Amino acid sequence: MALHELLDNTGTNWSHDKLASTFGTGVALRVITQYPQPPMLITGREDRLIFTGAPDGQLSFARACNLLQGQNRPLTTQMTQLLKMIWHCPGIMPRIRLFLWKMLMDAVPIRGAYAHRLGFQAPECSVCQQDGEVTGHALFTCPFSRAYWYASQFSLRTELLPTDIISLLSSICQSLQGAQFTTFANQVWALWKQRCAYVIEGKRLDLHAVHRLASHYNSLSRMVSAVQIPGSLKHIWRSHEYQMDQTDVCFVDGSFKEPNEGGWAYIICRGETLLQFGYQLGNVSFPLEAELHAISLAIQEAEKLNLRKCIFYTNCYQLQQVLEGRRSVHTMPWEVFHKESELLVALRSHQEFSCRHCPRDRNQEAHVLANHARSKFVNYTGFTFPLCPKLA
Repeated sequence: MALHELLDNTGTNWSHDKLASTFGTGVALRVITQYPQPPMLITGREDRLIFTGAPDGQLSFARACNLLQGQNRPLTTQMTQLLKMIWHCPGIMPRIRLFLWKMLMDAVPIRGAYAHRLGFQAPECSVCQQDGEVTGHALFTCPFSRAYWYASQFSLRTELLPTDIISLLSSICQSLQGAQFTTFANQVWALWKQRCAYVIEGKRLDLHAVHRLASHYNSLSRMVSAVQIPGSLKHIWRSHEYQMDQTDVCFVDGSFKEPNEGGWAYIICRGETLLQFGYQLGNVSFPLEAELHAISLAIQEAEKLNLRKCIFYTNCYQLQQVLEGRRSVHTMPWEVFHKESELLVALRSHQEFSCRHCPRDRNQEAHVLANHARSKFVNYTGFTFPLCPKLA
């Protein structure tokens, strides 16, 4: 319907009868009260047909299909508030933000979502075989999920919540702020990971495993919140799996080309997360001194992050020989000897810290970042996944 079809015979005023028959008497009165004159007569814009299923009014084949299949979700006030929380709450890892967004869009990859897009009825839940496998059921009202949420710190009775995923999330999140919402997001992600392990890999459902995984992600979120990340840094994320362990892993490298031109970098791996740092190093005269600087400063940064157990990997074989006592630095310049002494004291004061040698290919990311900091003579700090060599 075009706007001129709602005007009277003169084409300059509203037709009350046409408005009332099309939208109802109440809407007709509000239109006439708010817009005494038709807007196109005031603005001079072209009277043309628009597609109400899209914000820009443009019709496309994909949008029409989504509308016919009932997948076109209007941006309601509830969705707007939830999206703001998802995209702006600090400490949430990007992959978890994306997953929460998929929940709102009903795009989580479960069988019910696929069936809905094909026009079929949602199949039974893979876990309980009772209700349809939709997003809200899988993550909140399935008996396993329901038991987890009731035992969580939020003590949620999810069976009493709305079935629609947007209303369900809105009722839960309206009282959560800041760190509480981050914790909730991590718990949703941990529950999803455990469900995937059961459905895809055939692993046993374990509430304790969900709790441990959620605690792991909460510790990562606290680490991320403690790191000051420049707004100009490019955040680059890619799927990369690391074995989750109680021991953190730190890859360290020092770069040296000529006196007073050096760089160092370290990358901390905890679970699936990488914290990377690259720093310029001006007061350095020897390659081994750059390596000693790098690992000494990395130990200091690990202390600031409250890491209890950490293995520092370096591809410098000379450094490993020095730490194991197979090579003496007494014949080397005083700067190298002084740094080596500081490093040994730091390692001995932390019994859970150790230094090991690794091949260059395993330490390639720290090597590239150290070279970049040296050649550009600038610092790079960030929370990225994993390192991109082109950080200029």
